[in-house]
Amino acid sequence: MPGKKTVNTIVLVIYLTIFSKFFGLIRDIVIGAQFGTGIESDAYFAAYRMSVTLFLSIGTAITAITIPLVVTNLQGDYEGLINRLITRMLLITGGLVLAGEILAPVFTPWVAVGFEGEKLALTITLVRILLPVLLLVPIVYLLISVLQAQERFVITSLVSLPHNVIIVAYLVVFSRTFGIMGLGVASLLGWLGQLLFLGTGARRQGFRFRFLPRGYTDEIRDYFKAVFPVLVASGVYSVNVLVDSAIASTLDHGHLAALNFANIAYTALATTLIFGISAVLFPKFSDWGARKEMAALGQGVAEALKVMVFLFLPVIFGVLSVNRELVSLIYERGSFDGHSVALTAGALGFYTLGILGFSFQEIGAKVFYALKDTRTPFIFSGLSVVVNIVLDLVLVGFMGINGLALATSIAVTLNGIMLLVLAKRKIGVVPLEGLFIRTLKIIISSGAMALGVVAFLKWFEDSSRWIKLPGGIFLGILLYWIIGKILDIEEISYIREEIVGSLKKRRARG
Repeated sequence: MPGKKTVNTIVLVIYLTIFSKFFGLIRDIVIGAQFGTGIESDAYFAAYRMSVTLFLSIGTAITAITIPLVVTNLQGDYEGLINRLITRMLLITGGLVLAGEILAPVFTPWVAVGFEGEKLALTITLVRILLPVLLLVPIVYLLISVLQAQERFVITSLVSLPHNVIIVAYLVVFSRTFGIMGLGVASLLGWLGQLLFLGTGARRQGFRFRFLPRGYTDEIRDYFKAVFPVLVASGVYSVNVLVDSAIASTLDHGHLAALNFANIAYTALATTLIFGISAVLFPKFSDWGARKEMAALGQGVAEALKVMVFLFLPVIFGVLSVNRELVSLIYERGSFDGHSVALTAGALGFYTLGILGFSFQEIGAKVFYALKDTRTPFIFSGLSVVVNIVLDLVLVGFMGINGLALATSIAVTLNGIMLLVLAKRKIGVVPLEGLFIRTLKIIISSGAMALGVVAFLKWFEDSSRWIKLPGGIFLGILLYWIIGKILDIEEISYIREEIVGSLKKRRARG
């Protein structure tokens, strides 16, 4: 297992992220209740993906390049570097936003290929409302990089809280008056709230923003050269989702919204766990990479993989067991009816199949970035997009939106496996002894857990969803724990020791 301090930090980050994401869950519940899977929600989600989701890969690229720079320059003038980067980003994104506002009627029909008439016009308007978010995204992620490089994980774990609170407040108080247009404005204000939240945290660390239009140094030039391949590599999932949306827009009304609701639920789960681990480990990877400590880096990668297999295999089995009940509990109210539940639950199940591959992709890419190799993830991300498009076209004909979700999962998983294989070669030694047996034990425990949960749901089929899902989840965790303990899964024993140790400390204090 990783060092206790690292594990405890990861657990803290995950807990705080879950707390923040809880408000995101409330946001999605209210959006689903207010707008369902109709024309307005189709238009909003299509616009959000075109103007925001696609550009979130910029944020991932920024953190991947910036954190190693800040880690190695904490004693130097990292503040001047960050200020010059913010200034350049504002100038670049300002031009992109202006061009996007003018050209929205041109590029929107190419992405929302099945939209026409009122639905297309609404989507174009929402794109124009949301495009200014692009000004904020780079600054938000530069500040996240500064804070994570200094291991200030609490504030970065809560970063989505202002965004979600603002949108929930709008939905509860103003949505009936201003409708879907107002939701677009609230989404923009939510991003501004994130920026102010992070800015306060960075200021407490001594960071001060200055507009520095001059001073285009070699370091800045090298930074932007490095960002481009990372941008392409980290944007592979966003591009895959955008391709899925374009194809889903050619299906019946509501299919695109259902795919989006499924993707929202999946990414909330996946990013909470995966990015919680990655955020803590990447600064350490960067430090080991800068010092050329390959043995430490290899050990860190091995431990990360063990933790991810332990976490995500049961998640896959668990979500596949309760996907319909989960979607029903989260979304089924108001305009979100049984048909919407069935569509969304199917796509969620197929998206979840890729969560382990997503974690492999994240760790594999971070190893290369820590070693200043941006070319390898760039190449394989391009191949992943091609694989996704081909699979989309093959599977959508007989699986609908389920095929689009499955195609994305397969493409991400293949990309993750290839990156890990190549990362192992680059590092030299990644101690994976016993991983196969450990994985087999986890599969057995997860399978038994899933069978128990399915039987429980069948037995309580006519009970309230507020009983079925929590009861099924509790039973699943209990079964996984018991069988894992019987099979001697290392992480189970470690967690038990931590819990017992914490209880003993509390009793001693009492």
